[in-house]
Amino acid sequence: MKNKTLSQISHMQVEDIAEIDSWQAEFAGSKKFESIQKHLNHETLEFAECATESEPARKINSITDLIDEYFFTKVSSPDYDPMEEDFLAYVMRNDKGKIVLFSIFNFRDLISHHNPVFIDALVVHPDEQNKGYAKKFLTAVFENQEKFFGWKPDEFFTSFAPDNEPAKKLFSRFGFNIKQTENQRED
Repeated sequence: MKNKTLSQISHMQVEDIAEIDSWQAEFAGSKKFESIQKHLNHETLEFAECATESEPARKINSITDLIDEYFFTKVSSPDYDPMEEDFLAYVMRNDKGKIVLFSIFNFRDLISHHNPVFIDALVVHPDEQNKGYAKKFLTAVFENQEKFFGWKPDEFFTSFAPDNEPAKKLFSRFGFNIKQTENQRED
């Protein structure tokens, strides 16, 4: 199972973006798209924490904007080497070759640790949620850190909306210390 999961995961390519972008058009307004929309609407912690006076949080309106924020312009360059970037983007495909998950990792030292990895995005296709893809993906990442990052991170961090129970359950399963901070919104 481990090798099969690894073979389903690859670096995101430019041609993958159109398939991922179609998720928003297909599911906008749907309950299935709710957690993704909260991320796009800056309702998660990292946007509040990372914004500064000199560099305020940028409005992200679509999945493509989210990917472009970190990835698209770099991967489009002929000099792009994913293992030499501050960000990595991966996709996971099902047995039929359809993208079921994408993830973006940020390696910039945002919190003064030596080798942190921030899981900036972990998005599962709305029709593929609750099928274990995120668990399989994270298991592969944590068991094969050298393969994914080229080094072994000291710590992993992420953030999500406080009411995102599936994310809370998933990340707790992997040993993340789940806590609410003063920057998180409470509705």
